[in-house]
Amino acid sequence: MKDLISEHLLSLKNKIGAYFPDVSSENWEFKLTRDPFQINVDILPDHIQEQTIDLQCDSTSKVDFPNMDFEDFWLLYLLIYPEVAMEAAC
Repeated sequence: MKDLISEHLLSLKNKIGAYFPDVSSENWEFKLTRDPFQINVDILPDHIQEQTIDLQCDSTSKVDFPNMDFEDFWLLYLLIYPEVAMEAAC
């Protein structure tokens, strides 16, 4: 009976895990979206590194980020940092 319950729980864990991505991994897209100011630009693709550095040095964006929803922040900065915002929105 113990083995049957263990198998069932493992099966449930695997099924539920399929619905939720592993956010603890080195997923740069997730990290960029959730906090572009804490991400190490070296893990980003070359084509967005420069814009990410510019964003990180932008004092207005630093003030806006903690005071806005993610969606609103990235929409606001889409025209200023289009490549970074498009990657974050995907």
